[in-house]
Amino acid sequence: MSKIRYTKILVLTFVAIAVVAVASLTLSIMISEKIFSNKLNYRAKFSDATGLKGNVPVIFKGFKIGYLNTLELAPDNSVYGDLHIYEEYESLIRENCILYKNANFITSVTSILLLTGPGESKPLPIGRIIPGFDTKEGKMMQRKYGIEYQGEVINSFMFKMESFLEDLNPQIAGASDTVKSPLMDTFESLNSALKK
Repeated sequence: MSKIRYTKILVLTFVAIAVVAVASLTLSIMISEKIFSNKLNYRAKFSDATGLKGNVPVIFKGFKIGYLNTLELAPDNSVYGDLHIYEEYESLIRENCILYKNANFITSVTSILLLTGPGESKPLPIGRIIPGFDTKEGKMMQRKYGIEYQGEVINSFMFKMESFLEDLNPQIAGASDTVKSPLMDTFESLNSALKK
């Protein structure tokens, strides 16, 4: 009879230890994912939703500063999403920042990089739109503020190539409002892009 009692105590002890271990692991994950942190809500704008699924992490210099979710296709054919930034990173969200979809070529996992221009800029009010680099607004901001990619070599090369190709397009680069000579405007934009 005492063997059965000790067996029950032993089993209950192991079950209690397992429950406490699972509960503490779950709580630890929730704390590390900042589930309980206050979040500031912004909007993100992209030209498409390729690679964006679920809660996409938003990264700044290797740190997760928030996440993107609830994507929707707008009537203007742009993709908008809810951008949640952790409160302690509020100072990073400025008027000179854009978002860049960073796809890992090996795993095909996409994350969003927050890229900022050099120097100081005004804080972006909560609820405003932060454009993606793949939108017209994002490309104009990248040129205006001189925003550079900071990260992996391959993705850095791709970012620079996209920027370079955008500078070659005279209509987007702002060479003139009315294109009088497309060939000359193309040569002028090529010259200015190569100078950069």
